Amino acid sequence: MTLEDGETVVLEKPANIRRHLDYVVGKVRVTNRRLQFELSRLNARVASIPLKDIARVETFSRFGLIPTGVRVTLRDGSEWRFGVLGRKQVIDAIGRVAA
Repeated sequence: MTLEDGETVVLEKPANIRRHLDYVVGKVRVTNRRLQFELSRLNARVASIPLKDIARVETFSRFGLIPTGVRVTLRDGSEWRFGVLGRKQVIDAIGRVAA
């Protein structure tokens, strides 16, 4: 990931995201400016979301059972959902830098 001038990584964790019918493994990064998900295999960005575009961040249980889900709702109403161990750390990091 290329950082912009003055941008720093606040938190980086292994995560997965659903693309079509499959779940793909990657990393979720919180910087002082954006939330980013990058695929591990291809080093390809799936999402790069400016923090100012995030309306809400909340938890959910995947398949109704597994408490690893993070739902990010953008101001335009679109959603990104990903799974990560330590989801509270991700939510807290977004809250700290988005405030």
